[in-house]
Amino acid sequence: MKSGTSYVQSILGGHKQELLASGAEFVGGFGVQTRAVRRMLRLPEAPRRNRARWLDLAARVHASPAEVSVVSMEFLGFATEAQVEELVSPLRGLEVSVVVTVRDQLRAVAAQWQTFTRNQGKDDWASYLRLIEDPEGGSRAHRVFHRAQDVPVVVARWGDHPAVAGVGLVTVPGHAPASELWRRFATAAGLDASIADPSVARRNDSLGYASCDVLRRANTLLTGLPGPVYRALVREAALGPLGALRALEERPVLDRTAAAAAARRNADIRALVTGGRVALTGDLEDLPVDADPSEYPDAVSPPDPAHVLRAARALREHARSALVAATGAGSVDPPGPPGPGGEVDRLVAESAALLRAVAGTR
Repeated sequence: MKSGTSYVQSILGGHKQELLASGAEFVGGFGVQTRAVRRMLRLPEAPRRNRARWLDLAARVHASPAEVSVVSMEFLGFATEAQVEELVSPLRGLEVSVVVTVRDQLRAVAAQWQTFTRNQGKDDWASYLRLIEDPEGGSRAHRVFHRAQDVPVVVARWGDHPAVAGVGLVTVPGHAPASELWRRFATAAGLDASIADPSVARRNDSLGYASCDVLRRANTLLTGLPGPVYRALVREAALGPLGALRALEERPVLDRTAAAAAARRNADIRALVTGGRVALTGDLEDLPVDADPSEYPDAVSPPDPAHVLRAARALREHARSALVAATGAGSVDPPGPPGPGGEVDRLVAESAALLRAVAGTR
């Protein structure tokens, strides 16, 4: 669960036969697991319908000849106490162990902002930093961030369940090769790391600062699209033109206040290990707590305007090409006059209108 899951899941899904030969099984595969978990997180609504996929998955675990069955789906970390009971109950009679992967919070905030933005988030970087630390906690940004990053809460909900044998904590290595994350996860999960070739795994690479900012601007004009259609459109843009700009763009930087808060969260995660709450696979140095305030600005700067303009042009061209591919038409009427941002606003508005037209063909 949690950070680095796309990378780990790619390895698991790409080595199903090797896993089976070693006595382990990635039961059902990622798609089956994702649909089952998503439904369970809708409980207590429509219990019969929403339990069905998970009950089927649990039956496959019970029937599996493998010594270790792996279910890897980051949304399991979102489960409430009552939902944890619903998830664990069908697995009674089996030894259930939980593995949570965690990232340095000084790096996790920017990654979480990007995930938020790629799921219809509209807040710019500076606003996002303030919202996630707002003690009132009423915003969607705050709710989504803490649901994903309050690791002690996740550990308590799962670790306190009497049927859970234990919780392992895997730190995402900060500067080591990505393959080290696979080795650590495999160790914590009781898998043979040597059966897989991590070099062929798919990585969920991030966007640059300017591209992410363009996407959150476009989100203000993409409201109301069906979730699966929206996510497909964003994924195509991220894997294509915006992803291609990654190396040319800067990364968002925490301000001093946000860095201090991130270091405190690292300390809270460390305390889970030193207090014996979880078993560590990795290194506590991956969770630094002594961030030097002088390394962080008092306030964050917006992305380079030239980079934003370039990303907006790239998104607009991508959207036009996507519409040509879908319909043969390459233009639509923009939703209105450009806003105060001038050319960037015009390009974003045109991109959104084109993407809406593409969405209408799906």
